[in-house]
Amino acid sequence: MLKSKIESLLFAATHPLSLKKLALLTKSSVAEAKQAIEELIKDYQQRGICLLKNGQSYQLATSPDNSKLVQDFLKEEITG
Repeated sequence: MLKSKIESLLFAATHPLSLKKLALLTKSSVAEAKQAIEELIKDYQQRGICLLKNGQSYQLATSPDNSKLVQDFLKEEITG
């Protein structure tokens, strides 16, 4: 359940969220939130999305393996 909550928060967030903030929002300990994040990182291996760590903050992003595809899609979306 904690992984699901963290995943939802990261999906909805417009910016990276710190481990401390994720723990606060999910009413869990920092250690529990960190364990859930580590599990999510493993879950996303070989998937179209990934979980990026920037310092002590985390953010969902598209997989680097699909960057060209996503760039082409976004370009088409913007230019029509």
